[in-house]
Amino acid sequence: MVFMEEQAFVGMLLSAIEVYRHECYGIVLGHRDGDNWVVESVIPYLTAETTPTGVEVRWRRERRLGEVLGLLSTRQVLGDYHSHTAWGPRRALSILSDVDVETMAQDEVQLLVAVNDRVRTQPWRYLRDGSLSGTLGEYHIRISAYSFNDGDKQAGRRPRQVPVRCPFAIGFMAPRSLAAGS
Repeated sequence: MVFMEEQAFVGMLLSAIEVYRHECYGIVLGHRDGDNWVVESVIPYLTAETTPTGVEVRWRRERRLGEVLGLLSTRQVLGDYHSHTAWGPRRALSILSDVDVETMAQDEVQLLVAVNDRVRTQPWRYLRDGSLSGTLGEYHIRISAYSFNDGDKQAGRRPRQVPVRCPFAIGFMAPRSLAAGS
């Protein structure tokens, strides 16, 4: 299961909405607690080359940030996040593409933020598939998480979806306007 803290939730949403109609990308920081990931914060990659259907990170910049991050934080890199966005008549889905799966590391978690235009206001809630969904301003957002079981990547299998839990988003500690989906 992925437990997301307020700072990570807010950071991912701002990152995805800032470049809406283009994808965003960043790293996920926190710690592992058994089979669970505790996502404490995220760091967006500001120089990632984004398009409406993809994002590319320069490996030298990624390596440079990784080296410095180890000096600045005691948090672990748990994986990464990126967004899928509506483009033309195509709605964004919170399903990993083949490229997403190919670039995913065996022991990491990947968070996917699907952002679409809001059709109607919906409160934040957990969906049956384990994803987190709701509206914020003019946007409908769905956050899903994925990871490989031991050995799955080598066997050529797709990662499994992991439930996402964020009490802040649901309203336990959320501001009234966010909990109401306004």
